Amino acid sequence: MKRLITATIVAATAAGLLAGTSMAGNQDPRLELKRGVQPTKPASRPIKKLHYLFVTSPKTGYICAVGIDCPIRWRLYADRNYPTVWLQVADANGTPAAGAFPVSNTGLYNWKPDSHFWDESVRCKSWRILVYTHDRRFKGMSGTFKVGKFLNRCP
Repeated sequence: MKRLITATIVAATAAGLLAGTSMAGNQDPRLELKRGVQPTKPASRPIKKLHYLFVTSPKTGYICAVGIDCPIRWRLYADRNYPTVWLQVADANGTPAAGAFPVSNTGLYNWKPDSHFWDESVRCKSWRILVYTHDRRFKGMSGTFKVGKFLNRCP
């Protein structure tokens, strides 16, 4: 029968100095706290804030319908206030396919695709929505979606 010896390890400092004992009460020499060694404080670093623009809708595979609201949702985390953002329809590769227009930076805009997005030349074509700030410091792109004649159906 194997005898298991477990050790309780207690972290002495953030620098990784350790002390510990076995269940039998014997000091494990590998875990001794070194005498005379002062724990060091971790270097203080400024916290780096995340700044980004993330488009959450429409998602890849979604099918919008002509004349029915297609929700565009985004989140903008920036180091300054942007009261408006710009929206632009693009093809699946991200190349702009229509003019951009400003909207209030509320995180939601209900876009109604018109018949330009559903004619014989572009039927069930894949699209994306670009969202960006006026200075183009923050940009985001939606997943690839389609515009159908009926909601969630293409063609």
